[in-house]
Amino acid sequence: MAVLEKTFSIYRSSAGSGKTRTLAKEYLKLALQYKADYFKYILAVTFTNKATQEMKDRILAYLDDFSKGRENDLTKELQEELGLDANTFQQNAQSTQSDILHRYDQFSISTIDAFFQKVIRSFTREAGLVGDYRLEVEHEPVFEEVIDNLIGELGTNEDLTKWVVEFANENLENERAWDIRSSLIKFSEEIFKEEFKEIESEVNKSTGQKDFFKNLLADLKKKKNDFTNLVKAKSVEAIEIFHQHGLRSDDFKYAGGVYNFFKKFNKISSVKEFDETAKGKRSESEFQNPNNWPDKDTPHKAIIIKLANEKLIGMLNEILEYRGKNYRQALSAEVALNNFYSFGLIADISRKLKDYKDENGIMLLADAPRFLNGVIQDSDTPFIYEKVGSFYRNYLIDEFQDTSGLQWANFFPLLTNGLDQGYPSMVVGDVKQAVYRWRGGDLNLLQQKVESTIGVGRVATKELKQNFRSASEIVTFNNALFQASSTIVALETGKNITSEAYHDVPQLISRKETGFVQVSFLQEGDGENWKDLALDQIPIHLEKLQLLGASLKDIAILVRTNYEGQRIVAHLMNYRNSEKANPNCKYDVVSNESLRLDGAT
Repeated sequence: MAVLEKTFSIYRSSAGSGKTRTLAKEYLKLALQYKADYFKYILAVTFTNKATQEMKDRILAYLDDFSKGRENDLTKELQEELGLDANTFQQNAQSTQSDILHRYDQFSISTIDAFFQKVIRSFTREAGLVGDYRLEVEHEPVFEEVIDNLIGELGTNEDLTKWVVEFANENLENERAWDIRSSLIKFSEEIFKEEFKEIESEVNKSTGQKDFFKNLLADLKKKKNDFTNLVKAKSVEAIEIFHQHGLRSDDFKYAGGVYNFFKKFNKISSVKEFDETAKGKRSESEFQNPNNWPDKDTPHKAIIIKLANEKLIGMLNEILEYRGKNYRQALSAEVALNNFYSFGLIADISRKLKDYKDENGIMLLADAPRFLNGVIQDSDTPFIYEKVGSFYRNYLIDEFQDTSGLQWANFFPLLTNGLDQGYPSMVVGDVKQAVYRWRGGDLNLLQQKVESTIGVGRVATKELKQNFRSASEIVTFNNALFQASSTIVALETGKNITSEAYHDVPQLISRKETGFVQVSFLQEGDGENWKDLALDQIPIHLEKLQLLGASLKDIAILVRTNYEGQRIVAHLMNYRNSEKANPNCKYDVVSNESLRLDGAT
């Protein structure tokens, strides 16, 4: 096979830009270019079973059209790129379709979890995972048993009891679910985040030491208290000196200036109170000159300058120097203290989970990326892939913005092995969605790291600019909103990562429908809540749309939480039965809440 100039493609795509079509096209381009059974050397990876099935259905639908001579949106495009005449193209499609249908088990389009599961199962003996070992795909049932075992220790494990009580109290304070068991199961999801996976073994080792939490707690409190005590002591001493000489805030320049500086910290109880804004610029500039201390109208100008020269500027600088050396460490200690129960609780859950897995001889599928990464380490062609992975030549990865650092590290040896032999591969994703960190996605991975890791010389970055999903006004609105927002965020943060990630946000319009966008900003008044104001606006908008000819089936109300949805349904039901309702309009909502018997009238 001839080596391509750039064998690795990165497709940057926004919503509605045809990602599935692009993946299907690249798959078919590879499958139809060579002999009929080449499809078995291609691995396409998605993140959900639904996306996997959609991809398979799309490819088979295209092949069915090609093999029967029916034109579709890819026919001419593929023929030209493959350099095939119509007859040869149709024959290749017929052969490939037949081979896929007869060897469907080799039609390798799967989720990333299913692929890792297949890899692990292929080398259980070499990894020492033998005997009664099993790979658990679903972790929820496991966690239910782990949490039950954890709750069983309450009362006998003093530290654990304390963590759970604090956890329950925080739930009550924040009006979360009172059921501590379900809350703990949900909280346990933190264990599967890569940030924790990277330190899990170290956490288990450290927290298993005798008196670890007792010693850590004492050390953190000391770091925090040393900081606040010194700042407070120096500030109290300075204020006492001011009072001894009858000095008040209005005796000082800048509306209290240096007097207010010391006054602010003579009752400091939190390290965070002494942040960058609290430190101020004048304390390191104007206040270093005693002549800038007294107010021009004060009768105590001479004594203030004398006190500043002899002692107070030295005390001020002592505070500033101490802050410069110790603020970051003290603030870290304070943050750790505020989350100490969370750390203790997650450490205990991790311990109980490890015990459960050891006792029952299981591995969770969620552990697979870390496990594989530990086996692979720095090997370019790890032996574990020889049974399953090295069989593939081309890799097509969908929704790459949701790929985590560990998953990428595990795929990298496979990709480079294929690229080194001249076999092309590709990823497609929307870097903007990586900010949500779904499934541990890393914005920098798609934005920068992949290109630098693969090598700039063999990476081609392509942008899918067309929007095939939305009406023109929707596309225009999104273009304007995100371009402006990314620029503002970049200016506010002083970092270009936002503007770089959003540089491909402008999309071209494909659909002829015009569409409509309206944004309303609600102004709260005395005793008014924006949520109540929003509820009042919903029936008004429903009426307006219906009077313009819109059907209820064409209207959707999107909310962030189920609770918000329940409030909207209840409000519309009440409104429907009130005098405000328009007799020419409907207010029926299809939702779980609207079908409840207690919501019937």
